Amino acid sequence: MRGSVNARIQKSLKKDTDDLWWTIDDTEKEITFELHIKSTGWIALGISPDENSGGVKGADIVVGWVESSSKVCLQGRYAIRNSRPILDNATQDWFLLRGHEKDGWAAIQCKRLLSTCDSMNVPIKSGTNDLIFAYGLTDLDSNRPDMNIAYHDTHRNSRMIPLRSYVDPPSEDKFSRLDTFEFRLNNSAVPSTNTTYHCKIYKAPTGYPIKRYAIAHTILIDPKNVNLVHHLNLYESGPMTTLHGDRLSDGLCDEIADEIKFCSSNFATVWAVDSDAIFRRLFSADCRDSSWIRFYLGNELRKYDFGISVWTKFIRNNTATQYFFNSEKYDFNYQYENRLLKSIKLYPGDSVATRCIYNTISKDKITLGCERTRDEMCLHMFTYYPRMNDFYACLAVNYDSVWSAMMNKTALVVATI
Repeated sequence: MRGSVNARIQKSLKKDTDDLWWTIDDTEKEITFELHIKSTGWIALGISPDENSGGVKGADIVVGWVESSSKVCLQGRYAIRNSRPILDNATQDWFLLRGHEKDGWAAIQCKRLLSTCDSMNVPIKSGTNDLIFAYGLTDLDSNRPDMNIAYHDTHRNSRMIPLRSYVDPPSEDKFSRLDTFEFRLNNSAVPSTNTTYHCKIYKAPTGYPIKRYAIAHTILIDPKNVNLVHHLNLYESGPMTTLHGDRLSDGLCDEIADEIKFCSSNFATVWAVDSDAIFRRLFSADCRDSSWIRFYLGNELRKYDFGISVWTKFIRNNTATQYFFNSEKYDFNYQYENRLLKSIKLYPGDSVATRCIYNTISKDKITLGCERTRDEMCLHMFTYYPRMNDFYACLAVNYDSVWSAMMNKTALVVATI
């Protein structure tokens, strides 16, 4: 079923069984949800508190179902502990808008305030929100005074989503009539090691009679390798890059480090695994990858082609003024783009600071900072406009000699802070 709410954003919570639409009204400070689950029984959506990381304890839960008479029912519930959530009869904070069943699916649309000041409601804050969802195989019995909800068994899951700042990508159909070009790995071998970085240099296409802008792109991970590819970075080469004829380097990054060292400063785009893909390092003999990036070329130039300067901001006059993004909760397996609620004008002299907090209490070995999946990285990448054509990198780096000595290595290592 397609969502009927005028929702700006849609997200598949669990493939082929659970879909969620939502939209936020900043004026009314409320959020509208429409939950679709493949069941003809009760369905439930919950907001888990920060301290419980997707668990039911302390969760603010809405339960809905459609009776055989087509009557739509909605309840607000609260989970005191990891057990059956109780009815929230103190205040009415969830409001039913509509609901129906069709082709074995149930759909419930409802709304609530972003913050209700009710101790049994979890506020929907900026940053990430832990959502839990579950369903039963039968409706609740409205003739029972307590209308006790049956245990959902294994029909449950959770997702971490930035509800107030999620960037919902447009459908590819929007760009179907545009010219495209692709950068593709060509059946590249994937060694049976814990972590592999493969680097390949591409030449941007030429031969267009007029200047063209790449206005959109999509990342296409080789379907047979969704459990292998963890992240993919595309860089633009800097002015010091020199290519040797038509020979474009292609191989393990460590083996061609000298040839690519001036090509890895200015990010063009980045993709990282999110919770739509289950990431596991499952090796097989003769594993090869052909993931690629497709760019769509617009037919009209944008007005910001002559920009020669840019402003940046996090800290101004040695004082933290505001967060671009403040996520009290973070999930390694869910990387996403964060959209600012309002554009921010930035000025020379402003500075950027990113803080990452780690918890290694469960480990008995040292944790290193690195881009391997078993290590920890702290990277926060930003998109700005208008573009500065002579701006290729803004980095703080450790001197190679110092870093190599500390790591007892002689290979070139550049650590971006």
